[in-house]
Amino acid sequence: MNLNLDMNTVFICLVTGHVFTILLIWAYRRGHDRDRAVNAFYAAKMLQAGGWMLAMFRNEAPDLLTVYAANTLLFMAAACEAAALLRLVDAFDRRTRAMYIMLTAGCLILFYSVALGTGMEKYRIVAASFGLSLYFILPAVKMLRRARASLLMKITAFTSILIAGGTFVRGIVAWTTDGPTSLYEPNVFQPLAFLLLFLLLFMGNTSFVLLSKERADAELLRLASYDDLTGVRNRRTFITEARLALEQCRRKGAPVSFMLMDVDEFKDINDTYGHDMGDRVLQEYAGLVQAALEPGDLLGRYGGDEFAVLLPFADERASDVVAEAIRQAAEDSRHGSGIPFALSIGVVTVHMKDRMSIDKLYKLSDIALYEAKQAGRNRVMRTLPDVHAKGDGIAAEAAG
Repeated sequence: MNLNLDMNTVFICLVTGHVFTILLIWAYRRGHDRDRAVNAFYAAKMLQAGGWMLAMFRNEAPDLLTVYAANTLLFMAAACEAAALLRLVDAFDRRTRAMYIMLTAGCLILFYSVALGTGMEKYRIVAASFGLSLYFILPAVKMLRRARASLLMKITAFTSILIAGGTFVRGIVAWTTDGPTSLYEPNVFQPLAFLLLFLLLFMGNTSFVLLSKERADAELLRLASYDDLTGVRNRRTFITEARLALEQCRRKGAPVSFMLMDVDEFKDINDTYGHDMGDRVLQEYAGLVQAALEPGDLLGRYGGDEFAVLLPFADERASDVVAEAIRQAAEDSRHGSGIPFALSIGVVTVHMKDRMSIDKLYKLSDIALYEAKQAGRNRVMRTLPDVHAKGDGIAAEAAG
């Protein structure tokens, strides 16, 4: 069976694939803000289309265009495509950019030196193959090292390693084989080389599109689940996660503590300094509360300056320590906004032998928060739910 392929047909397919990729993504994203990852990907597709278009005229145009210019475009395209993938996973920083600039410069210098020094096509293939294989390694490593890498990222990473390995092997074959290994001559390696090119086209395009979709979905989930100003859970997300935590504590018969807090005289802060500065205070406030919590603790913004904290498995003593640490942190903060503020905190602790709703915990801690305000603000007060349940009134004690 003859597996040799017509060179120009393959190159036309590659050029067409890259051009239609640009058109389809442009049509899909029309009207959206163009980010740097998309810009880098567009650049990669245009450079690849240009490089393969020049390669089509190998027997009709001078080597300056079909060898040197074409390979220059392909090296630059590989750098842009790697940068696009790295930007999608938030792993493209100044150091990485400088590394890819140096890598591209080094690959071009090596390629030109080999091409001009030897004049032999097999060594040009070796230099180009070894150089191009390096571009796919860093995105793969970055994706695999992510703490919460998705399955899509892992598959993309392993595919990048496969492509890098195949490209490197092509260089080894060209170096060690006396027969023809060029894309332009029928040989046993030509179909494998073209298969590798189509795999690169397909996986590069598909991976970018799917990773872009995954990132967009994650951002939509974040916007739907977290408060845009402070970055903590919004009320709906907090309640949903808190219910799961309560059920876990109930099954284990463990204690759980709920805290409700707000900024003392927050309306005066807004009226005096303006709502922009009030927003900065809320951001500082959320940051210092989050810093006092442990993994597994939940923080959410209920609305305005009112924040709630759920401490699974925390008894009275543990929750008192956390609440006082939060209150003290606000009092001692250097306040990057320049506006000092204090917190009042209401706390309730229940032992989850029976079911307890988030609404009930909220109401109990709200009673304690009210008592903290009445007692002079800037303090922690605790509600004793058992006493309250018996109708004997509210028992509250100052913890700060």
